[in-house]
Amino acid sequence: MTEKLSFLGIIPARAGSKGIPFKNVVSLAGKPLISYTIEAALKSLLDCVVVSTDCEKAKEICLNSGCQIINRPKTLAGDKVGTLTVLKHAYNHIN
Repeated sequence: MTEKLSFLGIIPARAGSKGIPFKNVVSLAGKPLISYTIEAALKSLLDCVVVSTDCEKAKEICLNSGCQIINRPKTLAGDKVGTLTVLKHAYNHIN
């Protein structure tokens, strides 16, 4: 008997950025940068795609694209917070 494996895609997208403020929602060729990542993830073999973000505009984009949102707390949105910490939070939030 074989079990079906589930594949989860977590896209971390915080609002703050040292170089380009709100870079995930900056438009490139007519659409926000994060849209390219979301579209690629949704076309892949992933069973579930979620975006972990503290950015209201990114949340709006996610809702319009059909992926799920995890509201990232401000304590996990600083530039010194590691990606692994954010991924663990997202995973624990959906399980």
